[in-house]
Amino acid sequence: MKTNILSLSYNEIFPYSTEKGGDCSGINQQKMRLMAEHGEKLHPDNIDRIIENHHEFLGSGGAGGRWKSLQISDIVIGFYDSEVESEGQQAVFEKMNLINVLFKQLEFPFANFCGVFAIGNNFSFSNLSYSLFTDATLENVNFEGANLKNVDFSRANLRNACFVNANLSGVDFENCDLRGADFTNAKFATARFPGALLDRVKF
Repeated sequence: MKTNILSLSYNEIFPYSTEKGGDCSGINQQKMRLMAEHGEKLHPDNIDRIIENHHEFLGSGGAGGRWKSLQISDIVIGFYDSEVESEGQQAVFEKMNLINVLFKQLEFPFANFCGVFAIGNNFSFSNLSYSLFTDATLENVNFEGANLKNVDFSRANLRNACFVNANLSGVDFENCDLRGADFTNAKFATARFPGALLDRVKF
């Protein structure tokens, strides 16, 4: 029997959303945003090489590691913990400005997007599963139809992001700004939302 979503409580729709998120007062979000916005810009000519190296990394056993977010002073860095010595090179976009490169229909599972600046970018129909997006600036980003299984978005700015038809199973939205985000037809029953801002969300 199909459940009427209107009969569910807000916490049942957005699991753990009534719980308080972890203390992130020591992280300087504005500093991280400015570092990425005015930092290295990814050039479109480099994306094919990055994809090739990342796929070699995945194909030689690089998938399956665990992400850790480490706070150093008042900023956060991503660390990938894996016991496998793989070939190629894992895609690391940490604290980069990505606004000049579209990520539509790309294969980037297990990639590092920690702290990126990507306002308005298009990640639709891409495979970004098991990737790290903590502390990223992702306002108005399009994740329509994307595979975001087990992505960590903790503390990311996702205002007005589009998650229509996206796979959000196992996603961590702790302390995220999700105001105005669109979750229409998204699979997010096993996602976590402690401390998330959920005003005006669509579902």
